[in-house]
Amino acid sequence: MLRELIENYDLDGLELDFLRFYSYFRPETPIEQRRAIMTNFVQDVRKLLGPKKWLCARVPCYLPALDELGLDLKALVAVGLDMVNASAHYFTTQQHDLAAIRKQTTGATLYFELCHTIWKGDKVQAGYDVFPFRRATREHLHTSAHLAYARGADGISLFNFAYYRQHGQGEGRGEFGEPPFEALKALREPQTLAKEPQHWFIASGWRSPGAKPLPVPRKMAVGKTEKFNFDLAAPRGEARVRIQTDRTDPTDLVAHFNGKALSPTNDVSEPFAVPYPSMLGKPEQMRAWLIPAELLREYKNSLEITQTGGEPVTVWFVDLACVTSVR
Repeated sequence: MLRELIENYDLDGLELDFLRFYSYFRPETPIEQRRAIMTNFVQDVRKLLGPKKWLCARVPCYLPALDELGLDLKALVAVGLDMVNASAHYFTTQQHDLAAIRKQTTGATLYFELCHTIWKGDKVQAGYDVFPFRRATREHLHTSAHLAYARGADGISLFNFAYYRQHGQGEGRGEFGEPPFEALKALREPQTLAKEPQHWFIASGWRSPGAKPLPVPRKMAVGKTEKFNFDLAAPRGEARVRIQTDRTDPTDLVAHFNGKALSPTNDVSEPFAVPYPSMLGKPEQMRAWLIPAELLREYKNSLEITQTGGEPVTVWFVDLACVTSVR
């Protein structure tokens, strides 16, 4: 099939999408054998393309998933891969291994993929494309791209961007609308993104084979502390962190950020405009705390939530907003 495309069409290049399905190997196939098979395959495609056409691969943005698929990025670049498109499969995420992937792809162009959604809900009826989605806002997209550039990406790609529009079937899937085309220009301008307000988030996303458990949902109970990690790039100003839970009755929760106690706030509103209000928490499901500017760090930051009273609660979504911009 690839030979037919290359020989019969005037292509500038190909992207090999290794993410659509993960069914390449039996579970017992050793990693070394997986890597040899996939590297040889990419080398064969490189020979078909010739030296003047681009060869790209869409790959997981998580290291354990790379091993699952037998993708040795350093070896793939060595046999002729020009570009790596690191992806969270169907979602925009800010939890990834892009910095490590950058080190493995020296000599190739590295892009990071953004999608129309950050979180998928349960089916509203039987069938295909029957899920509600928490759609990515401009601030979600810009902050995710800002982080990607800070961790070594050369550019940004888009996946399922048209799915802001009406698609699928079933009631209660949220409001649809036009994609945020106004967000696109800044995605190719790292210096512009670095000056904008920031909206960091932790959502369930996609569970890649071989990867760690999803960061949320997270079940809590009295006396139990749960940690949520943020990778922040050039954070600035006072911030507000929120959690969205499954309960509306009173629950006693205390929060620490990088080891320091936080002051709660009654302001649980959305920090930025949400053109696509789907899967937003009700005010009584939200809890929020203020984070002094001096607690924010470059790279790893830790939010610890401890339940001190009430019925067990599940945390479904976490976000952190820095509303200060730089002019």
